[in-house]
Amino acid sequence: MYDVKKSDAKAQVQSLHNMSDGQKLRAWGYVCDNHAIDQCFMPGFFSSLRSNFQAGDTIRLSREIKGNCVASCNAVVIQVTDKDVDVRMESEHITYWSDRDDFKEEKIKIKEEPPPAYIKGEGRIKWNIGKEMFDIIVDNQVVAEVRDRDTAERIVRGDMPMPLLKIRGLADDDIENPSFRETDIGPTIKNEKKLEAASPR
Repeated sequence: MYDVKKSDAKAQVQSLHNMSDGQKLRAWGYVCDNHAIDQCFMPGFFSSLRSNFQAGDTIRLSREIKGNCVASCNAVVIQVTDKDVDVRMESEHITYWSDRDDFKEEKIKIKEEPPPAYIKGEGRIKWNIGKEMFDIIVDNQVVAEVRDRDTAERIVRGDMPMPLLKIRGLADDDIENPSFRETDIGPTIKNEKKLEAASPR
């Protein structure tokens, strides 16, 4: 009854796959990639493939969505005529498969960085003697610190974004260095004059 070369090639085009080399009681696998499994049991569904089947063949039906098997069942070919194929469910019902939690892809949340902030001309510059840096001040709040005046002026004009303000802190094993204003006897007039002379004009 089988024309193996022609019928098998025709079957593969229509999602029907030969699962054995035998000429009797052949086992087939059919993938339902664009319809429910129930439709396979409607009259005329396998009529165009009747040259592939004979009574006693089994068909493994699989419903696949996005590469995943979501339902399956086994069917048996009861009769093959010159017009149709009588295919019936071997199992009592169709088995539906749900996703496993441990197979779900872990979605890694990407940290969103804030866009660079610009002052847009409403800031001012002040030399910070203690840090030896220029403070960028907006509404009496220090919003940025830079080391050279040219960069500070460009930030205040809005020509370049503000750098992130680093908050100073110590780790458990860090030691605070003495203030450069301090000596063994504390602040002195001599030290104050040195700082005043070193500050930019």
